Amino acid sequence: MRLVFRILIVVAAVAGLAALALALIFLEDQPRVAQLPPPQPEDVAAVREFVIAVRQATKPDGGEGPRMVSIPIADLPSIMRLGVRFFPGLRTAASVEHGAVKVAASLAVPWPGAQRWLNVRATVPPFDGHFGFGMFAVGDRLLPPGLTLSAGTIGANLVFGKGIGD
Repeated sequence: MRLVFRILIVVAAVAGLAALALALIFLEDQPRVAQLPPPQPEDVAAVREFVIAVRQATKPDGGEGPRMVSIPIADLPSIMRLGVRFFPGLRTAASVEHGAVKVAASLAVPWPGAQRWLNVRATVPPFDGHFGFGMFAVGDRLLPPGLTLSAGTIGANLVFGKGIGD
């Protein structure tokens, strides 16, 4: 029993040190994204249509598997403005340049002494069938786009279930 307890203590200590190391590497002093204005009633209608489309795409119906959901570019700011309401401290921005969607987000992270920010940037090039990142960065550090997408898919499936990540 003592051995199991010691193993759990060592695993918890290693996980804590790893989390602290990642925080020191990736957290920044300032957000890179400006705060969005509050959502308007038309934003709620656009998000409602998006949520319905996601639910229909992930609904199990005869083992067909997950289907693709498209977001009209015009609805993206609405989705972001309302999404920020569910995640206090989140700031987002998106633009379309040369056919690629560029997304940036800053998330406030509680930190002893002062607030820190997790700043993420990504570029999604035009695609037909398979989603992928052209670039993915946390702070100033570029991460491998394929590995980041795989980790995000697994994480979304674990957290949200029902194949949401797929």
